[in-house]
Parts: sequence; C-alpha cells; structure tokens
Amino acid sequence: MDLLQKQQQIRERWELEELWGLVASLVAFLSGVENSEGVAERNLGTLFSGEPSVTVFSVANIDWEGPPRRLAKNCLIGILDEVFAGRLEEIGGMASAAVESVKEYAEQQPHRHPRIGFAAMTSGQRTEAFNQAQRSLELVVDLAILLDQKKDEHSLYSVRGASNRPGVRGLALDRTVIQQAMKASGDGADLACQPFISDALGVFLPNFWYSADRVPLEVLLSDDELSHAVNRCLEGKTNITRRIQVAARWFSESFWATVNDDSVLAAGVALDSLVGARSGLPGRAMKERYAFLEAAPRERSLRAREYDAVYSARSAIAHGGESPRVQEGDFVREMQNSVTWAAWRLLAAEDEFYLRDNKDLESLFEDLRWGTRSWGSQE
Repeated sequence: MDLLQKQQQIRERWELEELWGLVASLVAFLSGVENSEGVAERNLGTLFSGEPSVTVFSVANIDWEGPPRRLAKNCLIGILDEVFAGRLEEIGGMASAAVESVKEYAEQQPHRHPRIGFAAMTSGQRTEAFNQAQRSLELVVDLAILLDQKKDEHSLYSVRGASNRPGVRGLALDRTVIQQAMKASGDGADLACQPFISDALGVFLPNFWYSADRVPLEVLLSDDELSHAVNRCLEGKTNITRRIQVAARWFSESFWATVNDDSVLAAGVALDSLVGARSGLPGRAMKERYAFLEAAPRERSLRAREYDAVYSARSAIAHGGESPRVQEGDFVREMQNSVTWAAWRLLAAEDEFYLRDNKDLESLFEDLRWGTRSWGSQE
C-alpha cells in the first residue's frame, strides 16, 4: 500500500481508504489460489489502468425541462429518464455500455418529480468516481453562474445563503419538493423561522424564510456564448481556463455566502486567481493587470479605481478590519460583476493573443504595460 499510494495513477482512480480494503481482500484471495503471481498482476493492472467509469445521480435545486445537454466530452445533464439514458451512447466507453442499467436506475429512483439527472465519465473508480462526478457537477454550476452576465434577469441573487445551492439530491435537499410536500401535510412551518423580538419599539414577530428558487441552469446554457465558454473552461486545457475554474469555485463561495464580509473575501480570492501570479504581486501590480484587461485605454483609469475599491474592501476584511463600503447598496454585486468581467476578458485575451501558458500571460501583461502590444492587434 505504501508503494501504491505514491503512484499518481492510483491517486487519480481510488480513494485511498477504500483501496486499503480492496488490497486486503486481494491478498486474502491470493492465499488460496494457484498461480497467484499471474492473478495478482491482472488485478493490480485493473487498479492502475481500469477503464473510466460512469456515475449518474439525481440533482437538487436545478431547473430543467427540455432535452438533455451534453457538456464538454464527458458530462450529461437533463431530466433523468429513458431519453437521458439513451444519450449516454454519445459519451461512449463505460457510459455507452451502461445505457440499459441507467434506464432501470432512472425508473427505480424514489425521488419525486422533477428528477434532474447528471452523468459524468471519470478516471475515478467506486467512491472516487462519485467524488469526481460530484466535483464536475459543482464546476458546471459554478462556471455557469460566474460567467452569466445577466444574473438579475435570471433572478440569481447572491448573499442569500446556500439553502438553494444545487448539489447531489439526497445530500442536498431539493427545497421546491420539500416546500410542496410540507404544504400538503401542513408542516410548512418548518420552512420558516418566526423569532420573538422585544425591542425599543415593542414586540416584533417577523417571518424569515428562504424561497425555493431553482438555479435556471437550462436557461443559462441555452445562451450559445455562455455555453461555449462553460464547455471550454470545463475541459481546462490551458492556463487561462484552469484559472477560471479556480475563480469559479471561489466565486461560488462568494455567491452562496450568508454575510457580505464572507462574500467580499471569497470574491477577492476569485479575482486574485484571475489576474494574480504564482510569485505573489503587490496591490499596485494587480490593479494594473486588471486595468489592462480593458481594451479601451481611456477606460483603464476607471477600471483601476474599480479595482482599488475591491482591493481595499477585501484587504480590510482579510486583516481583521471592517470596510463600510461592504454594506453599501450593491457593492457586493458590483464586485462580483468585476470578477465576471475579468473572466470574460481573460478568455478574450487568450483568443486574441494566442496565449498558451502562464508564461505567455505574464509576457502579455508586460507588453501591454510597455505598449509593445495592444488590444485589437495580433503579433
């Protein structure tokens, strides 16, 4: 086991705690068979290079009505039914072989309708397959919300807590279904909180509750530009798309936060992952990079001031202080919009300047600084 867990192929495929049990079972089995070396070699070969697995599960708090949609090369999302199972053929491999089994699985699901399903083919096996598929779902949702430029239009409002956050159904509660069920049973009081407050104005009995609003993922992905960007970032083949994956995870923490301070701190980290460097950069250099993502030179001073506001708020909170601006109007949403803008501008930079790796990005910022390259020209 000491040798196995040092191998990258093993770590990518197996949860190590589970692997202990499998190896122990194999050792016990080998003690009673002939030609144990050959059997051991075949079984160890499976541990190292087993075919990619397919994982399917129901999803909570996502709105979907139309046909299933394939994402990147290895994911599928849609209503969990026979049509969904049939579309697994397109992914191929183990997914294609599992079509009939998934049809039976869909029919046997105990969840109330609507049942939204997610499938992912991953290198992981058993529990690690589920972990990787779950991360794939989270990444799809995180990228879609990060890159959506019409959040208000889509009723995506941040800093309202994670009660409606999409996730694996059963591990994440589907609030719409729970709301409907409790309404019928008369137990709806469990969806709300009515505290007793006695203050200077007298007795106050307010109602606090979180609405059951699904994330309109189907609507978001129906936008061709956003869908293309999500697919591109899901595959994560370049430094830019990997940066956006990291930013999406932190943006999600900002979006689903319950207080403004936490939201601002997470959004600041998301922005750092987009315009920062491994070596760490002072605030002035980060501001400059953010401003240079703006194509129009005359607008860069406005972008620089925009970054200053973000950085000062984030820095104050990160070092144990307070920032009055955090509680002002739409400051948090404006900060989140800045992260979304930066993500789209990085994708535009990758296209326009043919960025291949982190070194290319560093060179681009340096060239923009000295004026040897500019937006709208390709060298």
